[in-house]
Amino acid sequence: MCGRGWYVIDGISFWHGDADHVVVGPGGVYVVETKHTDSNFDARSGFGRRAIEDWVDQLNRRHRSVRGLLREHDLAVEPLIIVWGGEVRGLPLSCGGIAVIHRSDLRDVITRWETDEDVLSQGQVEGIVQELVAYQRIRTKYEGLGTSP
Repeated sequence: MCGRGWYVIDGISFWHGDADHVVVGPGGVYVVETKHTDSNFDARSGFGRRAIEDWVDQLNRRHRSVRGLLREHDLAVEPLIIVWGGEVRGLPLSCGGIAVIHRSDLRDVITRWETDEDVLSQGQVEGIVQELVAYQRIRTKYEGLGTSP
C-alpha cells in the first residue's frame, strides 16, 4: 500500500468490532475503516449523511481503542474512512473531523502520507507495529477460545 518504512496491520479486533486497518509509518499512525456499498448515492443527501454518520460513529469507537492501545507513545492517531463500490457523489468530505474519501482518491492520500514530514523514527514505527501485532495475536488467541482477555 505505502512505500518503504510503512506497515499495514489488518483486522485488529476489539470487543465492539475491529479496526479494518492500522497504517503505521514515518508520517504517523492512521486507523482506516473501509466501507463497501453497492448503492450509488450522494453523501450530501439525507440518506448519504446518515450512512456516513453511522460509519463515523463506528470508526470513532475503533479510533479510541487504537489510541488507547498506543497511549504510552503520546502520538496523534488519525482516522480515515475509504468508501469502495458504488458511486458516492460529494466525496471527499469531512464529517466530525474524520476524512471520508472514495477509493479513487486513495493514491493521493498515500502520496501525502509518504511526503509529509516524518513524525516517527524507524525505531518508533517498528515498536508500534510490534505492539499492535502482539495485541492482535492475543485477541486472536482468546477469540479462538471463545473467551475475552
